[in-house]
Amino acid sequence: MSSCGGYPLGAEHDPRAPWNQPDPVEVECPDCAGTGYAEEPFAVEVGTGRETPVTHIAWMCLPASEAEALARGQRWFRASREECDTCGGSGRVEVDPRDIEDDGFDELAAEEKYYERKYGGN
Repeated sequence: MSSCGGYPLGAEHDPRAPWNQPDPVEVECPDCAGTGYAEEPFAVEVGTGRETPVTHIAWMCLPASEAEALARGQRWFRASREECDTCGGSGRVEVDPRDIEDDGFDELAAEEKYYERKYGGN
């Protein structure tokens, strides 16, 4: 028995074969919105322990510990956060492209409509 193109006989065009499956697509994690953390970021005030919510970017700029904040002369430091269980802290998950729902938005039609309104019809 010979093979055709390196595939087993009769399996070259089999839709169930692994080489005929679509590659997974990476998308933003739905549970953490791409941040990689399970909860919203917050900062802790040195001395009082008061917590306040902050943006993810502000949280990344804060000192990692109270000792580091004191050494820098800053009032706030970042609170510890748990990684998202769904994505493992990466902020991205792989999905089968066949499972991605079409939102019905036609980008090409929208672009044509934009240029038609901007420059007038032909």
